[in-house]
Amino acid sequence: MVAIDETSAIRLGGNVANLINPTWFQTVDQYEADLGALEAELVQAHARYQVFTTTITIRNSKWSR
Repeated sequence: MVAIDETSAIRLGGNVANLINPTWFQTVDQYEADLGALEAELVQAHARYQVFTTTITIRNSKWSR
């Protein structure tokens, strides 16, 4: 999850959605590159942001390919 502070959100107004490319975060293999691109957009827009990450363990799950 990427969160921006309230001051940045107010300053950017309706332009927040325009910072996110709809092709980002479609494949797991591109996650790091997409996150880097999003962070670059936020820095360019002078937005204060924070990235939150976590791992959720699913007990007794079976993974198949």
